[in-house]
Amino acid sequence: MSLRFLRGAWQAALVAAGPLVSIPADELSDIRAIPAPARVPLDQFQAPGRHMPSRDLGIVALPTPHFAPGGPDRSVDTVVIHYTSGINISPEDPYDVDLNWKIFAFYEVGSHYLIDREGHIFQLVRESDVAWHAGGSIMPAPDNREGVNAFSIGIEVIGILNEPFEDAQYEALIRLVRDIRQRHAVPMENIVGHEHIAGQRAVDLGLRRDVKTDPGPSFDWDRLRAGLEAEPVIPDPRPAAGPVSGTVYRDENANGLRDDGERAWEGVGVSDGISIAVTDEEGRYTLEPSDGAMELVFVIQPADCRLTPNFYRHISRAENLRTLDFGLVPQAVPEGPVMFAQVSDVHVGRPADFGRFLDALEEVDGHPAPIDFIVATGDLVNRGGTGGQLSTYAAVVERAERPWMSVFGNHDSDTVREGTRVYRHHLGPDYYAFDRGDCHFVARNSIFESEAMDRWIDEEVRLFGQGKTLVIFQHYPPTNGEQIERFASLGARAVASGHWHSNRIVDHDGLLSINTPTFMMGGIDVSPSGFRLVTLDGDTVTSRFLYGRTGRILTVQAPAETLGIEVGETMIHTAIYDSENGIAGADYQISGGAGVVAEERRGSLEQMSELSWYAEFEPLLTPGPYVANVTARDLRGDTWTATQGFTLSPAGATRQGGMIWPQYMGTAAHLGQADVDLTTPLGLDWIAHHHASIDFGSPVTDGERVYIGLRDRNGLDYSGVNAFHLDGRHAWYVPTESAICGSPAVSGELVFAIEQAGRVLALDARTGDEVWTHDIGSPELRWMYSSPVLAGSELIVGNSKMVEVLDAATGQPRWSRELGSDWISSLVTPAVSDGVIVLGGIWQAFGDERGHGLVALSLETGDILWTASSQGFHAAPAILDGRVYTIDIDGKFNAWALTTGERLWGAELFDGWTATTPAIDAESGILVTGSADGVVHAFDIAREQEIWSFRTGSARFRMSAYQGEFLAVLGSPTICGETVFIGSSDGRLRALDLRTGDLQWSHDFGVPVLSAPCPIGDGLVTGGLDGSLFCLRSGDGATAVADSHPDVH
Repeated sequence: MSLRFLRGAWQAALVAAGPLVSIPADELSDIRAIPAPARVPLDQFQAPGRHMPSRDLGIVALPTPHFAPGGPDRSVDTVVIHYTSGINISPEDPYDVDLNWKIFAFYEVGSHYLIDREGHIFQLVRESDVAWHAGGSIMPAPDNREGVNAFSIGIEVIGILNEPFEDAQYEALIRLVRDIRQRHAVPMENIVGHEHIAGQRAVDLGLRRDVKTDPGPSFDWDRLRAGLEAEPVIPDPRPAAGPVSGTVYRDENANGLRDDGERAWEGVGVSDGISIAVTDEEGRYTLEPSDGAMELVFVIQPADCRLTPNFYRHISRAENLRTLDFGLVPQAVPEGPVMFAQVSDVHVGRPADFGRFLDALEEVDGHPAPIDFIVATGDLVNRGGTGGQLSTYAAVVERAERPWMSVFGNHDSDTVREGTRVYRHHLGPDYYAFDRGDCHFVARNSIFESEAMDRWIDEEVRLFGQGKTLVIFQHYPPTNGEQIERFASLGARAVASGHWHSNRIVDHDGLLSINTPTFMMGGIDVSPSGFRLVTLDGDTVTSRFLYGRTGRILTVQAPAETLGIEVGETMIHTAIYDSENGIAGADYQISGGAGVVAEERRGSLEQMSELSWYAEFEPLLTPGPYVANVTARDLRGDTWTATQGFTLSPAGATRQGGMIWPQYMGTAAHLGQADVDLTTPLGLDWIAHHHASIDFGSPVTDGERVYIGLRDRNGLDYSGVNAFHLDGRHAWYVPTESAICGSPAVSGELVFAIEQAGRVLALDARTGDEVWTHDIGSPELRWMYSSPVLAGSELIVGNSKMVEVLDAATGQPRWSRELGSDWISSLVTPAVSDGVIVLGGIWQAFGDERGHGLVALSLETGDILWTASSQGFHAAPAILDGRVYTIDIDGKFNAWALTTGERLWGAELFDGWTATTPAIDAESGILVTGSADGVVHAFDIAREQEIWSFRTGSARFRMSAYQGEFLAVLGSPTICGETVFIGSSDGRLRALDLRTGDLQWSHDFGVPVLSAPCPIGDGLVTGGLDGSLFCLRSGDGATAVADSHPDVH
């Protein structure tokens, strides 16, 4: 390190301090002789990421070589403000930017940013690197950290001692510091001046020899702090003084300027959101002003340009209100299918959300799939009405390498119309259109419907959407037949939406409604967070929902040490997933261990679902220890391996069946108790794989077959009802028009199921043939997650919107009762006992009582008997001896009187959304349920107190509603004798002692197991999120492994 650098920090400051310092002539000459810095576009200087400032700041880079290399993981929590000038070098022009840069270069120092007197911002050092701007410093007490350069960003504001700074400089500084705070979560107390960290205290501590006073007495700290605490001011739209015109041209070199030889672009639509002009052969357009103020002008991007989210210009920011030119970068029209990634309900809130959002964005933006663009279908932020959160969101999405298009949601305006203008200020038009390939896309404002928008869309589609596959983006899903008919009349093939935080795909006579759950937190319907890939190939629309930010999963489900495996085994089953890089394939090798005749099997695994891979091989015939190795390969060529030991046992006893478990939780009262003892460990009998998933839907049995509902998160191909004989042989499969989210029910020769869109099916239990169907209201409105309930000859179906009692044999309604609404998705299945139906909903007003989320109806008439206060329920009630037991979305466990709704007693559990229906052992009076933090709780209902609890591990996916962390979600328990069987999103099925909560046995399936176990005599059947149906039997010689706190993240 040179002597020049050692003295540079204080010497450069003296040069800038004022006219009292004499600079040696040779230094003056050397400084002036330094070449002027090159101006570099920001995109060429700083790689995208959390260290890249917002493009809206208009920053130009002036790179300096004088810094210490950092890296993308550099942590920043402090901003240091300085002043500088060239008063002692060039008194006639002390504010010259190049001169100040030369001074820094000569003394080998510098800051990250420099703000000139006009408010222009220049970047000298990347934020990911350490600038030499605050040497010999210490943070104010009680922080007291030294070496401030390491964790700070330095900003030089050009000015002279005792002279006031310009208004434009304060405005620029406020915008820059606000942007830094959004990206690095810098606390207000860590915005300091050089004087605060390098003053007399630093000299007294021997850290430096001079006292720093910058940014000086003229700097207005109150103005800076007030500006940072205030919400950004949104300029009022200014009416154009007459027509707005301009030219659209081919920006061949993508520099944003029309250079010589760059041709006009004919036939491009340009609009102000009211009228549409089409450019002529010279690329010219003219827009006449409408009655209101013209806020912005935007282009309808054609297929042969590079798609960009920066396709608009604000009138309020335009230097020339009469002329606005647009340069589009030409790009060959891609051949073949068009693919977009849909994310929804991002809900950026605090500045601390920046990093979490950026991580999620980088995963979808960097995914190896050939994604043409990414679209976020609304609720981009929590509260968009004032703009601060929208600014944070915009600061993240501009870092995407792929085009990131945004759609207006209700939270993006605080559901007030004025918020639309704030949204436009940050993100541009709230409705617009563009082309990709042979497809046309229209983004709508579904929050504030207007005739003006509808007229604009009609005209836009007429001009630019003919003969193309039309897809509509909006936040609200279509909720009535009129809107669906309108979209169909436009020729739309699909509408992609969000808002419900749920996964739902329904085909409305050729118009596919695709609703995608949340991007960064668990869905309201407990869908894992993630994103959807939608492929358009002509008129064919396919999709895949990918679970986000989970990392790698590789688990050998079976054979395994914790599952008894018998001689004759012929299959290996695995859970494999990589949220960032996808899976290209996987191979397995099985070999016998010491002491056995060597047997080996090897080959490739076949993918069945997004998570499930398996292979069949020649039977293993020799008892003894074995090892299974599985190696997975991602799409980038990386590999990783999992190893699982297991013991092959001699063939066991003949299987026993004949037990009847006909509906969800076994009975209409949801007791979840089976009159059978199952000894652990359990052994594997068979596994059935599906292309769909199994969530909270549970198997049921009539003693001859097992029935399960299937939920296809990707589309409509694999949702349905499937049936198996008790030995695992397939009986039949019936596809359905929408997902089966709940459990089937079986009575006599009929199997019943409810589709997500509200259709009730009655199928022949032996053949799967349809016997009758019934629709619960309108399929546009229904979001059904509940299971059918059998009470004698009656079938109870419905949710918080509508409950109906049907004749189970014929499907004829006996009565129908309108209650609240489908919003918001609730998993509650009605419970029935003593002629009373009890069910809950979320944020409902049953009986016109606000906040009353629990309701009791007469089974005979449908009349409301009582309502009770609660925010809502995901978990179904359980009823025993005239008492109703519930756990709500606030974590409150309560007992209510069945006849009156009076609250009798309760307990406060973890405050969060749980979907765990309580199970009750009637003999012992022990009730078992679960809370939203993954803890199993047991209560003695006679003594009205908790007797034990058991904590499960962290979740495989972010599934807990409104939670961005890996909180475990629990399935509903089944009590078999003295044992409680319960699954969890940590991937494990566990057996707990009913009276003590002690762990008896567990097995890791590698995927969430949320399906309540169905007992089948000497075993049980449950399902996993990977779509696998697992049949396990008692006493098969497995190892009981106590793993009560597996931490998978």
